[in-house]
Amino acid sequence: MKETQLLYKKFHTREKYKDIDEIKILTALYQYSVDSLEAVVSRIINEAVLGHMNLNLDSTIMQMLALNDYLSSLFIRNFEALIYNYLINYLEKQGIEEIDETLEEKLDELVKSVDMKTNLEELLAALDELCMVNH
Repeated sequence: MKETQLLYKKFHTREKYKDIDEIKILTALYQYSVDSLEAVVSRIINEAVLGHMNLNLDSTIMQMLALNDYLSSLFIRNFEALIYNYLINYLEKQGIEEIDETLEEKLDELVKSVDMKTNLEELLAALDELCMVNH
């Protein structure tokens, strides 16, 4: 058995923008459980860009588009780790503090099956099913 808190994968960030917390933007996904992954990620990126624009009122549209591209690449670069961590976070919210090697392997398989069109409700239902089969 492994403690769930030890299973989180490291995110690869570049910290190009000093006033943007990339980890906070990535982990904003954890608060969502409804809608497609694409819609949620788009919402998170848009909120981050708009928040940045409000802090820097002299920002131009080109700067806004550059930030949008940068954050999109952040999500792409960290996609598998983000989905894996999202699932671990969900398990912890369900009170699960340890998982065995079999469930860990099944989590890896589930993560590999996810794409941007995946619905979060269906993803979490698949995880719940894996947990029930595993116990």
